Amino acid sequence: TKIGSAVVRFLPFGGGERLPWAEWFEFSFKGAGGNYWNRSLKSIGKDDPIATLNAKQWERAGAGDQDSVKQRKRGQKYMSNVLVVNDPMHPENNGKVFLWQYGPSIHSKIMAAMIPEYEDQTPVPVFDMWAGATFRIRIKDKQNFVNYDDSTFDSPSAIHTDDSVLETVYNGMHDLAEFESEDNYKTHDQLDGEMRKVLGA
Repeated sequence: TKIGSAVVRFLPFGGGERLPWAEWFEFSFKGAGGNYWNRSLKSIGKDDPIATLNAKQWERAGAGDQDSVKQRKRGQKYMSNVLVVNDPMHPENNGKVFLWQYGPSIHSKIMAAMIPEYEDQTPVPVFDMWAGATFRIRIKDKQNFVNYDDSTFDSPSAIHTDDSVLETVYNGMHDLAEFESEDNYKTHDQLDGEMRKVLGA
């Protein structure tokens, strides 16, 4: 139908000691030698072969250089723990905790709720189990891309009034640290080899 919806609640992984989400950069593009799709080492503060190549070609600004860089545009991803409140397509997921990977459009809505632009807006601690807010995901097709513009937060409320239910939800969260570990990234040499193969270099 190219339209869908679900209702989730963002959860406070880390107990306030860290950001309740993990984030990283990735490069995804197609070249003469196949497809390249990898997390960027820039995510963990290291040099990345694609980022280095893009910077050099952009500065060179020769014929087609900047067009090539645009085709290798860097994407940004986020990962959070969410409690599924209502999944119409898969009701068996209701009440369960999952990891949800999302992009900048959803993250911007989170930040807009937490740090409002206008003085007459009240900040919402989105990831708080008592004072946070349910998030209504609304998905539609827009020019052959998935669009989340209609997604909104409800008014703040507790996830549940029963502390034992909240404890079960809290204990069901997944560790976000695995997405920030260097072990989950390929080495510079591995990425450089894949880059050369895909670009036909």
